[in-house]
Amino acid sequence: MQAHSGCIEVFANELRLSIVKLLQQGPRTVLEIATALEVERTRVSHALKDLAKCHIITMQKSGRNSICSLGKNTPVHTTGNLLELVEHHAKSNCSECHKLQS
Repeated sequence: MQAHSGCIEVFANELRLSIVKLLQQGPRTVLEIATALEVERTRVSHALKDLAKCHIITMQKSGRNSICSLGKNTPVHTTGNLLELVEHHAKSNCSECHKLQS
């Protein structure tokens, strides 16, 4: 489990996990995410940057907006089990996640 400690740090942050859960419903803009989660856009942007570093999400520019969606290897449907999400991420996206501050 120690090998996955970096991955756990990524998902242990409540905002990042909420974003992943929201994106399981489909792509959203940064503003749509901030509005849905009732969080400042700046906080959402920082969380998205961390998720993108670990290939959990992808971001594409569309005019002045960034469209965020789950990465191709991030499961769209999970049982809600955090360990299942971490395990899947560790096997398919990274050998060792970046150390991120919560």
